[in-house]
Amino acid sequence: MSKKEKILCGLDIGTTKVCLIIARATGERGVEIVSTGYAHSQGLKKGIVVDLEEAAAAIRRAAEEAELKSGVSVDWVTVGVSGDHVLSFNCHGAISIEGKHHEVTPEDVAQVIHAAQTIPIPPDRE
Repeated sequence: MSKKEKILCGLDIGTTKVCLIIARATGERGVEIVSTGYAHSQGLKKGIVVDLEEAAAAIRRAAEEAELKSGVSVDWVTVGVSGDHVLSFNCHGAISIEGKHHEVTPEDVAQVIHAAQTIPIPPDRE
């Protein structure tokens, strides 16, 4: 695979199996599956990690299988997280834009993101 190719990698960690998929972006919205890796899930019970080392080993096995089949080295993945213990918040942030032409700078973007992230999260939900 050429270095210019956009490689995508997704990871699904379930109670019974761990699946890793490596894909290649084709065109603007297309995706071609390059390889997959599967491992029997260990270290999880009802979607909760009960043994981190076993869970990590299962992830490694799935990643190694997908890498071996494709010849692609995985250095990042997108992970989907679900379960009753997962909660998300929609947050809003606002700042005032200063300057002669009221242009938004990268610093302004960083400040508004920081403002949106300052909502308090209850300790039992962190």
